Amino acid sequence: MLEAKALASHHIAAKLMEIPATTETETVLHQDATTKFHRHLESFQVTSSQEVPLSIGLAEAARGDAEAYFQAFQGVVCDLADFMSSPNLRDINRAKIITSINVVNIYLNQMPL
Repeated sequence: MLEAKALASHHIAAKLMEIPATTETETVLHQDATTKFHRHLESFQVTSSQEVPLSIGLAEAARGDAEAYFQAFQGVVCDLADFMSSPNLRDINRAKIITSINVVNIYLNQMPL
């Protein structure tokens, strides 16, 4: 299983880093969360006009607030960056992955109508 995760993470990170950081390409981050058996799970997907949707990661969050969502997203992005390079290039690759996303679309099931 670790080999499959490494291969998938490398593929996803490479695809995200290939996307030009321009306003011509719309790359959307989707987030969804669920709580089951007192565990709060976050999933993140990226869709682009050029590519098929990519599931970039699943993370467990301690809480269900915006700060916990952001920490979970940072963890997923750091994991992707780790699969792409040596530790001295991690921050550069993490920045490339984050800047490839130019639209954030968050759906919260807990939001009141």
